[in-house]
Amino acid sequence: CIRDRYDAARSAASPVDLAEDLHLQWVRELPPPERAWPHQWDHRGKLDFDLSYSPVVKDGRVFVPSNVTDSVTAYSETDGAELWRAYADGPVRLAPAAWEDRVFFISDDGRLYCVDAATGAEIWRFQGGPSDHRLLGNERIISFWAARGGPVVYDGIVYFAAGIWPMHGVFIYALEADTGEVVWVNDTTGAEY
Repeated sequence: CIRDRYDAARSAASPVDLAEDLHLQWVRELPPPERAWPHQWDHRGKLDFDLSYSPVVKDGRVFVPSNVTDSVTAYSETDGAELWRAYADGPVRLAPAAWEDRVFFISDDGRLYCVDAATGAEIWRFQGGPSDHRLLGNERIISFWAARGGPVVYDGIVYFAAGIWPMHGVFIYALEADTGEVVWVNDTTGAEY
């Protein structure tokens, strides 16, 4: 199984060997990403987390998040054919996590989604903030507690955070990957919300 930068530690060290003779297999033209923070405060590359697509490959499928179509799309690793597309209620800016027969992804709508890796059918979803309060952010309607850290799965637990403005509270969760039930939550980070 190959994930974003290979493992939960995002080490980028994989035991999988590359083929001796590499050549182009297929091409997919995708629209340019729409960055959350298109205007930098300086030219040092701050906040470049959503500058490009971050695909994840597992079991013959390439899972590609999109902050343009607010979705994750699964393509065939063999020929690039679109297999399915799962939508969120906001931009999906970061790499999903593929674990067993599931794909997990977060969105600016403040939710963590769990979908079936083979079909894209939703298994469960979890709201990271205390309510579904929305606001105008990054030229889009997003959650007051947008999820902007890619999910990580380790030992059957999926970890993610919601909230990017500490003054409104940041919520860090550990959930059962199978069921979405809360293992623990840190809701003490940041100010009173």
